[in-house]
Amino acid sequence: MKKMITNYILTSCLYDLIFAYPIYNAYFKLQGVSISKISFLLSFWALSAMLFEIPSGALADKWNHRKMIVVSPLIKSITFIIWIFAGTNIYLYGLGFMFWALASTFRSGTKEAFLFNALSQNKEQHLYEKVLGQAKFYKQIAIGISMITGGFIAYYKMEYVFYLSIIPLLLSAYFAYLLPDIISHEDRDLHYFQHIKNAYHALIHNKKLRVIISISLFISLFMDLEEFDQLYFQFLEIPLWTFGIVAFLISLLSSFSMAQAYRLKDKKWTLYLLPFVAFFLLFSMNILPAIGAIICLVLVYIIVAPLSVILEGKIQHTIDNTSRATVTSLQGLFINLLGVLITPVFGLISQRFEMHALYITMAILVIFQLLYTTYHRKFV
Repeated sequence: MKKMITNYILTSCLYDLIFAYPIYNAYFKLQGVSISKISFLLSFWALSAMLFEIPSGALADKWNHRKMIVVSPLIKSITFIIWIFAGTNIYLYGLGFMFWALASTFRSGTKEAFLFNALSQNKEQHLYEKVLGQAKFYKQIAIGISMITGGFIAYYKMEYVFYLSIIPLLLSAYFAYLLPDIISHEDRDLHYFQHIKNAYHALIHNKKLRVIISISLFISLFMDLEEFDQLYFQFLEIPLWTFGIVAFLISLLSSFSMAQAYRLKDKKWTLYLLPFVAFFLLFSMNILPAIGAIICLVLVYIIVAPLSVILEGKIQHTIDNTSRATVTSLQGLFINLLGVLITPVFGLISQRFEMHALYITMAILVIFQLLYTTYHRKFV
């Protein structure tokens, strides 16, 4: 079990040790792509992921969870190979995002289902949030390392970050290969399309599952917001080399809060207090100077980080043992659909108004999340 957890954490964190993370949006802009077109590229990314999400989840349940996790980083590496040669061709950037989306959907739902089933096989499913928090902790450390080093690498030559991003992905595939096969004969015996039917049946007839997924959608908006952070840093006129440092701080400090999330999984107040504090900080960003605004932004991501672990745990404990990856992929589908709809809106807000307006909008959306959670409090 210990070896499995180690390999699971290694494949997870190496998948996100991507040196291109802190600069790719800025790189697109330097290549002449406008903010609105960057927004639509990000929407295309989310749309592609949305289209691939359920088919890949059903494939994982029917075929093999481990093999899906092995193939995923190999597909993602194609993204950076394409971007190396893309130049000013926006369509090639879009093609790269499509491969990235496909790779993400091969893991989305699959890695959560694999972990929960592996722990359940040893009667240790109660450890799910703790192990998931550890995996996210090291994942965020990897992202932080890539953010700070990627910024300095890009300072010398931006294209280098794409070459160097391929190496960790190959290592991620290797450690995924070392994971054990967790065979569910019940899943294997079901027809491919039966997994999809089971997933939608679970969503329709399980109100608790619907409520938890809905709350997770509100929290996922912070991931969409994060895509605009590089542009926000440019708006604040901070030096390019500091982009990676700020992103590193966000990843490092968020990772610690994720690692401790399991301690909060049974405390309902976390779903109310943490978003409220995030709301206060988002509004404060608009009246503070650049340094104060960045500190508030860092604190926002630290505060909301544990919520993703807590909600993912609640989802896994609510699902029965069949079609687990497909059911979890439904959450990914709705998150990506929301990304398709909200990212262009975020882009238009930031282009038509000042960047501050985007963070005010996010603060208002947090209030809606608090109202929704309060109304459905008996299900959380």
